Amino acid sequence: MNFCKSLAAGLLLALLVPNAPADEFGTLFTTASQRARLDSGIRNTTSGKAGGSGGTAQTAQAPLPLRFNGTLIGRSGQKEVWINGKPELHNSLRRHPRVNLVRNGNIQFRPAAAGSTRLMKPGQVYDPQTGAVSEAYQQAPHNLQPE
Repeated sequence: MNFCKSLAAGLLLALLVPNAPADEFGTLFTTASQRARLDSGIRNTTSGKAGGSGGTAQTAQAPLPLRFNGTLIGRSGQKEVWINGKPELHNSLRRHPRVNLVRNGNIQFRPAAAGSTRLMKPGQVYDPQTGAVSEAYQQAPHNLQPE
């Protein structure tokens, strides 16, 4: 009998106390449509259409640093390399034709000026003016291309 009174008092107390609104998690990374676009591999990149004319204008001034942001592997197994904040599908038409994805998410590339290949890890920057590969935090802010 004592148990029933305790249970009834607990239920009554639970009904009288206002419920605190639960915090919503929201979307962690993307919306459902963005996730579907990522999974299908379809990207809306306008720079791919103007890549030929924009690339020659940039090389006429001074070559921009090559910042390797990382790699992404989709559910279908399609690999994507992110360079200078823009996606680039692996083993397809690329904006940086001398860049290849190797093991452990690193990239191997052949600079235009140097004859040997270089290995870069995610977060590193290649400066074509000096030919050095360094960490992104070691670069001066004016040397990095804004995202």
